Amino acid sequence: MLGEVRIEVRHGDVLDTPADVLLLKYAERHYGADLAAHRRLASKGIDSPPPPPGGYSFVRTGGALAAAEILTIAVGPLGSFEYEEIRQFGSDALRILASERPSVRVLAGPIHGPGTGLDEVEAVKSLVAGFVDEITGGDAPAGLERIVIVERNLSRVRWLQPVIETLVPNGVVANDRGTFERSLDATGVSRLAGAGVGARDKQRVFVAMEFDDDSEDLFRFGIYEALDEDAFLCERGDSDLAATGDILESVLGKIRNADYFIADVTKDNPNVFLELGFAWGADRNVLIVARESRREALPFNIRNQRTIFYRNHGHLQEQLRDTIRRLGQGAPTG
Repeated sequence: MLGEVRIEVRHGDVLDTPADVLLLKYAERHYGADLAAHRRLASKGIDSPPPPPGGYSFVRTGGALAAAEILTIAVGPLGSFEYEEIRQFGSDALRILASERPSVRVLAGPIHGPGTGLDEVEAVKSLVAGFVDEITGGDAPAGLERIVIVERNLSRVRWLQPVIETLVPNGVVANDRGTFERSLDATGVSRLAGAGVGARDKQRVFVAMEFDDDSEDLFRFGIYEALDEDAFLCERGDSDLAATGDILESVLGKIRNADYFIADVTKDNPNVFLELGFAWGADRNVLIVARESRREALPFNIRNQRTIFYRNHGHLQEQLRDTIRRLGQGAPTG
């Protein structure tokens, strides 16, 4: 009988993380960790055909990966794989494993969202909620002990483990729904129920900025925490990936649907400027931000646009919170 299951975020490469099963998605093409796994298997002469539409497939890794086996689930087009779909993905994965691999003890997988324009906090909450649905509902692998969500960015790992624990106290899920819900307060029960499914009612903020280790604290403390997490989704695209194919289309679709668009032009990143131009063309509420040191060195084509200059993360957070509040009340920003 399924006992307690621990859910955690771990720093590392998902391909080198020991597990019984590595969980991946197939969004009509290979992307991200799925693509990396496919390429590594191919380099070892192991065939990994994609799952059929609406289906799933298992592939033995033969030691090419640290996980013994891959479960890949077909999820449809990348642009339609959002928060409700991520919750369903987590739920489907455990139900498939309960039927096909009931003795699995350790399940590993990547975060879904960073790089394709999703709010990574809402995405992780959605995935964890999907897992919890099946663990507490009794339709998860009987031997399951641990679910490891693997992320290369250490700053993001430190951010997201406490996020998981807002849904799953101490990272542990009891296999009985009543027992588990008694470990939550009323806010926790509501937060878990709304993960993923409540995203449709939130306003969307899209952030265009340099996507590197140095930007993580700025994004979290300067921008994300300026917003009410229960009222906003804070989405962004990977500046290194946004210039290609379906990922570009996914990112542009999220900009098109954004209530507010924030561009950090501290660095001359061409994809930030591409996304900024698209946001202007889509008539979004555009907020340009830059470090104070950039005040006299902005590119000529945005030099005359209203810009929020910030000294540090707290200064940016304060100004953004005030500006978005005034925009929401219909007040002018200039």
